[in-house]
Amino acid sequence: MLTYLDHHASTPCDPAVVAAMAPWWTANPANPSSRLHRPSLEAGAAVDIARHRVAGALGMADEAVIFTSGATEANNLALRGAAEAALERGNPRRRLVTLATEHRAVLEPLAWLERHGFPLTVLPVGADGLVDPDRLAEALGPDTLLLSVMAANNEIGVLQPLAAIGALCRQRGVLFHCDAAQAVGHIPLAMADLGIDLLSLSGHKLYGPKGVGALLRRPGVALAPQQLGGGQEGGLRGGTLPVPLIVGLGAAVAGA
Repeated sequence: MLTYLDHHASTPCDPAVVAAMAPWWTANPANPSSRLHRPSLEAGAAVDIARHRVAGALGMADEAVIFTSGATEANNLALRGAAEAALERGNPRRRLVTLATEHRAVLEPLAWLERHGFPLTVLPVGADGLVDPDRLAEALGPDTLLLSVMAANNEIGVLQPLAAIGALCRQRGVLFHCDAAQAVGHIPLAMADLGIDLLSLSGHKLYGPKGVGALLRRPGVALAPQQLGGGQEGGLRGGTLPVPLIVGLGAAVAGA
């Protein structure tokens, strides 16, 4: 019998998560955005429960949660959305800062933004995988808009000092984005305590289903939507919500 051990790439879906999702595939296939009949209202309530669970796990209010197809989409919404919102609002800050060890789901959107007028600084890490705090402080100048640093590295597992990084960002007026796909459900993460403004996660990294994730946003952080049409998720992510996947994400977070 094959033994699956590659959990850093994707975890198996927990049987309790599969059971929670089951009724929403066929017994109630209603669109939660309709709200015109009981099945739609029930689907909407199931989404609300999942939203509350995800928000609570990160110490945030329900409205902080924007459901996405996973952390890759959440990263794009956070990075490109914050940059475009800054342009629209006349924010003079343009520089973006990240680490060389970030996931491609962060590095590639940042490289795209660099090609479109946002200077990018990519900092190295030490032999232990940690960013040098003095070098990081030097990189966060008055022109810096956003810093992106992951919580837990997907290859070597190193945990960056998020609280210290968040405090530095607050002092400098820099947005702090954290790809926490490998961390949510495995270590405590309270966004407000850590000074995180934007946090990305994926369901399939914490025994939930593939194809669903979320971006959590601190109140007051401006984002430009990256997927238009329908007005779902507060106008920030158009498209019919996948109720079974969202219910599965909520169940996975609750069971973590």
